[in-house]
Amino acid sequence: EGISWLQTLFTKNFSGGLLADDMGLGKTLQILYFIEWHYQNHNDEKPYLIVAPVSLLENWELEYNKFFNPKNIPILKLYGSISLTKENNSLQNYNDAKRLQRKQIVLTNYETVRVYQFSLALVDFSIIVLDEAQKIKTPGTLITNASKALKADFKVAMTGTPVENNLVDIWCLIDFAVPGLLGNAKDFAKEYQTPLKDINTDVKELTERLRSNIGVFIKR
Repeated sequence: EGISWLQTLFTKNFSGGLLADDMGLGKTLQILYFIEWHYQNHNDEKPYLIVAPVSLLENWELEYNKFFNPKNIPILKLYGSISLTKENNSLQNYNDAKRLQRKQIVLTNYETVRVYQFSLALVDFSIIVLDEAQKIKTPGTLITNASKALKADFKVAMTGTPVENNLVDIWCLIDFAVPGLLGNAKDFAKEYQTPLKDINTDVKELTERLRSNIGVFIKR
């Protein structure tokens, strides 16, 4: 069901979605199969980017090696020792991006995206996946801004905890995957977050309205 959902969003030319299945239900495998399906059906030279906490990057590689044979897509580990340019230098950033611009799965972490954002933002990715996407739940932080500046045909935010502290968390995740769907952060907070301070607010009605507004763009 999850893979079909991803394929449907992609084939209908939507910009992305929020895969919010609970932990242990196979989000990683769903994404890897979706990428494999895309690889087999779309002939372009755009790479795939998977961003995850360092502790999970090895698991992505292990799952790909375990479940896919033949292994059609080369994997580039873009973390640890990295030969990219940190500075905002248009020529060097362009050359960095050009080196990455080929059909492969690029595995990296959030720190790398933040530090090397000038180069990574120039790469034309096919699919970008943020694992443990609650890392970008706060609007305006360096890592949130760097992640939202990345270019892709399709973006997936992946997390078992789409709301950790308040409803603005889910606004920020949706704003990455489907920009503009829920308006701007200020108006969203006024409509959904502020009413929660009022004891007379019907919380069930409020959250069901939010769920309805997100519509097909979340799978949980």
